[in-house]
Amino acid sequence: MSELKDVQLGFPASCGPRSTLRVDTNCGPVSVTVVGDKSNTKLFPLVTLHDFAFDHLAQFQTFENSGEEAAKFFAQFITYHIDMPGCEERAGDITGAYPSMEDLAGIIAHVRTSLNISKPMVLLAVGAGANIAMRYMLKHTKLC
Repeated sequence: MSELKDVQLGFPASCGPRSTLRVDTNCGPVSVTVVGDKSNTKLFPLVTLHDFAFDHLAQFQTFENSGEEAAKFFAQFITYHIDMPGCEERAGDITGAYPSMEDLAGIIAHVRTSLNISKPMVLLAVGAGANIAMRYMLKHTKLC
């Protein structure tokens, strides 16, 4: 009979140092997981935005763990995984109306300012996250 084992999911260490920060935004505090060596000025910022009902782990973990080619891709960036309000791990209930798509796009600007991201960003997004990314890019064409 096979034995069940406790498996912990996560990103490989090869992606670089990982830290999770709380950033105050126009929509309240959000969780931002930063992956990579922030002191390496040669790296460009890669911002990920997940679809609704996901967080960055559920949406991007398989991609980031998909082997040597993915590791080469992510090694070129400092990755900022932004978890939208109410979608981060152990999120509480949201009181009141959920922010509009325009308001959610404003989160990117707040993260950029709060974390002193000065280089143009690459945005990698899925579903609603792609809608949010497009709204941000239309207002900030020189920053993407």
